[in-house]
Amino acid sequence: MMDVNLSALWARLADRYEFGSRWHNLSALGTSPAVRVSVLMPVAGYLLLLNEQFVELAGQISEDFQLIITDVPWRLLLLFYGSFLVGFATILFGMFCPYVPKRYRSAVDFVAHEQTFFTISSHKTYLIETFEEIYEPLPGGLKKDHVLQGANRIRSVSEIEQLTLYWHVRNMQSPAWRRAIRILYDVGFFILAIPAAATLAGVTWYVVKLIYRMIV
Repeated sequence: MMDVNLSALWARLADRYEFGSRWHNLSALGTSPAVRVSVLMPVAGYLLLLNEQFVELAGQISEDFQLIITDVPWRLLLLFYGSFLVGFATILFGMFCPYVPKRYRSAVDFVAHEQTFFTISSHKTYLIETFEEIYEPLPGGLKKDHVLQGANRIRSVSEIEQLTLYWHVRNMQSPAWRRAIRILYDVGFFILAIPAAATLAGVTWYVVKLIYRMIV
């Protein structure tokens, strides 16, 4: 019974992670201005903290500054590595995320903006052929997803259903890259959260001790 429950729990967690790694969810991170700035953080960290020539130059300017950057606080190192992973994930997102889920966060938005364009026969033909090219290589588990019901009837369903199916298959495209990018984001943000949580705990403990002293 325990093995069955664990298997069911693992399957649910895997399904949730699969959904969380779909392009429209990653787009909330990959297109965020704040997250995109993190691409520059590893470069800045390298130049300011890990570059030996800069350390030597800083020592000539100020011995105090050299001491600070040669004995890098662990919080700063975690900030560097966390930002590096988030920045790297953002670069991969920009390289591999299809245009459709990057531009339109839902099938409803895609249909509303593109339906008129795909009323043209040649455009509709392109949509159907592209759908079939993307759909065939998908793993069997993804093909069974309820949002792709009717995929085998793509040529006979209504125009709105065709556009909806096309958005969903684009949203599921490149599952290995999607999951890798999601893992990089999750690990990166987890690392970034450690110094923030440590600082919060330290400040809270200081406040608690201060209040205790005032009361006692």
